[in-house]
Amino acid sequence: METKTCTKCKIEKELSFFRKTYKWYKNTCKACELEYARDYYRKRKAENRQKCSEYYKRNKDKVNDRKKKYSDKNRAGLKIQYYIRVGKIKRPSECEYCGKECKPHAHHHDYSKPLSVIFLCNDCHMRKHVEIRETKLSRQIYERINS
Repeated sequence: METKTCTKCKIEKELSFFRKTYKWYKNTCKACELEYARDYYRKRKAENRQKCSEYYKRNKDKVNDRKKKYSDKNRAGLKIQYYIRVGKIKRPSECEYCGKECKPHAHHHDYSKPLSVIFLCNDCHMRKHVEIRETKLSRQIYERINS
């Protein structure tokens, strides 16, 4: 039975206590690796928590605006999913733009009206969002130029 000494805990153990890589066994045992991973995770979690709280303190308005924007979007999406699931709204079997037969996505023009949707195939839905994004960008550029 072959043994190896762990470089971290300095205890001689059987090879089954070490992870095998492509050609050899690692120098630290599985228990020491696990301990290291747990410590690393805890340390990183604490650092990230600190960074996030500092970011939230510096950018309260920005964070609150984003929360409101995405909460409306999520609420609208969940509501339309519920209505489709219970059968109050029937999902068509084809795209309303191109007529392609598929399982279309519900697209909201306005998230404050969650039941006002059009059903689009994935390609048309992506095109619609690109179109909206380009319109917003061109409006922002126009406002910058004229102000």
